[in-house]
Amino acid sequence: MCALMLILLPAVSLVHAEESWVQKSSINLKATYASKYMWRGYDVQNDVPAFQSDLSFNVSDTGLYAGLWYSAALYSRQEWGDWDEIDGYVGYSQSLFSDKKYSLEYDAAFTHYYFFRIARANDTKDVMLSLKLPNALPFFGSYLVPRVKGYYAWNPHFESLYGFWIAVAAMYDFPLPSLINAKGDRKLSWILESYHCDCDKKYAKAAGWYNVMTGFSTTVEWNGFTCEPGMNYQWSLKHDINPENEFWFMLSVSRDIR
Repeated sequence: MCALMLILLPAVSLVHAEESWVQKSSINLKATYASKYMWRGYDVQNDVPAFQSDLSFNVSDTGLYAGLWYSAALYSRQEWGDWDEIDGYVGYSQSLFSDKKYSLEYDAAFTHYYFFRIARANDTKDVMLSLKLPNALPFFGSYLVPRVKGYYAWNPHFESLYGFWIAVAAMYDFPLPSLINAKGDRKLSWILESYHCDCDKKYAKAAGWYNVMTGFSTTVEWNGFTCEPGMNYQWSLKHDINPENEFWFMLSVSRDIR
């Protein structure tokens, strides 16, 4: 009996550990209306609104995450319906020296773009690395946060579908007035961002910075739901990539389902 207990105890401990790991994990479901499907400065569906959703899974406090992202054009289905997509992604994010001025937040991810209504040869993959300095630049009671993202995308079936992107951004959170901010934790988030494209022959005839985008968003919580409205404006710097300036807005509703 003692020998049996010695064998079972580690297994029982492992089960409890797994239960604790699962209990600390979370699943979030988000649904979004986008007045345009904007992707890294490209108006993907030529002014056609899109429904988008995101099912994300965060693995306890490890920094690991995974999810599925879906997008479909709401109108002009005859033209854009074949380009409905489901993107699967996995990633890892973490913060270093979080209580220091030189704190660094990083995020690395892999994404597979799956266009399930057409041939698999159109599917594309990319890897991303994001670096952010949340405490480096104090500014009027908050922080001006610099961020840089790098992407590399490829498709083994088409030589034109590959390339590098670099995005540089500055972000700032404005505290909202107390009249509409009873809890004191509501903020208006601002972003200024620009993309550089290199080598991707499908989108650009020559490498260069091709957009400047600015936008505002905020969040409202109610009965376990989080509502996030936002609006953006983009100036086009290279008309061979995106021929016109763009204005669009988005409205997202999300909820933790675990």
